[in-house]
Amino acid sequence: MLEQAIQYGRGQVNLEELKTELRGQCASKALIGADGQLATKESLQRESRMIATINRGNGRFERLGGDKEFSPASVLSEEQQKAVSFVLGSCDLAVCLQGAAGTGKTDALRDIRRGLVNAGREFVAIAPTHTAVEELKGRGFGEARTIDSLFTGAGAPSLAGKVLIVDEAGMVSGKQMARLLEAAEQHKARLIFVGDTQQIRSVEACDALRILQKESKLKTAKITQVHRQHERAMDGQYRPAVEMLWKDRVKGFDQIEKMGAIQSVDPKDRAQAAVAAFLEAKAQKNIGGKDRTVLVISPSHAEIDGYNDALRDHLKASGKLQGGSKLDRLEALNWTEAQRKDARRYKPGQVLLFHKPTKAAGKNEAVTVLRTENGKIIGQKPDGKEITLTGKQAGTFGVFSKRSIELAPGDQILMLANRNERGLKVTNGDIGVVRLVDPAGRIHLQDGRTLPANFRQFKHGYAMTAHRSQGKTVDAVIVSADRMAGELFYVAVSRARELLRVVTSNLPLLRQTVGVDGTRQSATELVKQSEGQERRRHRHTAWGKAKVWARSAARAWQQKIFRIEKRSDARTRPDAPPTRNHQTERGPVRERQR
Repeated sequence: MLEQAIQYGRGQVNLEELKTELRGQCASKALIGADGQLATKESLQRESRMIATINRGNGRFERLGGDKEFSPASVLSEEQQKAVSFVLGSCDLAVCLQGAAGTGKTDALRDIRRGLVNAGREFVAIAPTHTAVEELKGRGFGEARTIDSLFTGAGAPSLAGKVLIVDEAGMVSGKQMARLLEAAEQHKARLIFVGDTQQIRSVEACDALRILQKESKLKTAKITQVHRQHERAMDGQYRPAVEMLWKDRVKGFDQIEKMGAIQSVDPKDRAQAAVAAFLEAKAQKNIGGKDRTVLVISPSHAEIDGYNDALRDHLKASGKLQGGSKLDRLEALNWTEAQRKDARRYKPGQVLLFHKPTKAAGKNEAVTVLRTENGKIIGQKPDGKEITLTGKQAGTFGVFSKRSIELAPGDQILMLANRNERGLKVTNGDIGVVRLVDPAGRIHLQDGRTLPANFRQFKHGYAMTAHRSQGKTVDAVIVSADRMAGELFYVAVSRARELLRVVTSNLPLLRQTVGVDGTRQSATELVKQSEGQERRRHRHTAWGKAKVWARSAARAWQQKIFRIEKRSDARTRPDAPPTRNHQTERGPVRERQR
């Protein structure tokens, strides 16, 4: 907080002023702080509303499955059947189905949909991201849409009395969840959350589902038995290791190491080792006798770029990539809206890509930054026309930098944006294979799609981050990392059915980072922690004051007794000769005084 404030107020404020202001904000409860962490009052109020909405809705509705008799599908496991019956038997505003990766949540969800249809209930399947929506559509939920689309656009469906199936609910942010709950209560709709708080969380603030599970009366059915990994995969050790990793990161990592899935290499050789592991896995058939699907996962974009370069060098040397063309692509700077409002951050050559139409520029139009003047951004459109933008338009565009990329026929590319228009549908996370690049800069893919010259949000797609891999299933996965958060590592290693390889050049660091609990504290938890610290501080302060008072009182009584003894000595001393034994006579007097 202080670092960002210093950067933003450069030349206008100093560190001591900022610290004073921060202490004042915390004292007035505008900010809530404990152990160096901060939350806003607004986020606390939002979480409180979410919790209260869930609690108000408990027991106020009819069974989700209605009164008609329904039996879960016999192909489901006993655990899955119990979960389906639990969800359809709910009489609450919201109910949750939680399961580890590969436990068959999708199969259970299909049966829940069958139960809703049997009960005559209308439903809408939604998810927080376009990638998750496409996964839903591929599983038979053709009407699936994003959460944001429920509240924007003319095509938003009516929610009155419907059931909202929220897939990948663990990735729903606090703002999205608050809006969902408010709409559900208003329209007397019901909610079924499907997801896992142990996997990847929302990019925006607040892990909403975890907070509701911990703080509210939300009821949850859990599925823990893993089905994705083949029971014979890696001598039967792969599935138990993934199950253990969901329960205990440290013990799960140890099991993965014991089954020989981790390869330690020199740091400079890691990219080449990952390439070799990919080629070895790709050269073999899967258990069904078909070509293996292999996915490479790394935690950072820099490591992914290194792997992409190493693999492309191998493909070019073997003659599989020839005749490359140089193009410019756009790389997102991922600025927040507050950062986009600050004109001082912009530099000539950066590109503003509009995802919402404005008077100055249309949707999907790219504007190149020329300069900034008096807090305004001066940009140039593709036709050469100059436009002026202010902070008011910050929510309509993203900020990108240009990067050079070489594409050749046969190259695999990863899409980094959504585009849905006549003749073209691209989803963020899609992978395509290049057929050719024409002179106009259009990219023709082997699946028949053609990327227009103004679509430049892609990169080489031979590897991806764990975030993008969530929801995917392949035959083999190669994880290349030296450090990785526990939830990312869990998602990465659980993608495969048959084979896992982890390539690292720092095994102790990888083990350490996987074992660290990366759970983000909620504002509600931070308040409890702050109040606990305040009570302990008050208790210690009160005890400290008592000890000071006791010591002071003891000294006062000691001094008083000393004065009494002196006066007593003076009164009891007669004018007798000095040989008289005064000590003996003073004893009873002192005893009485004490």
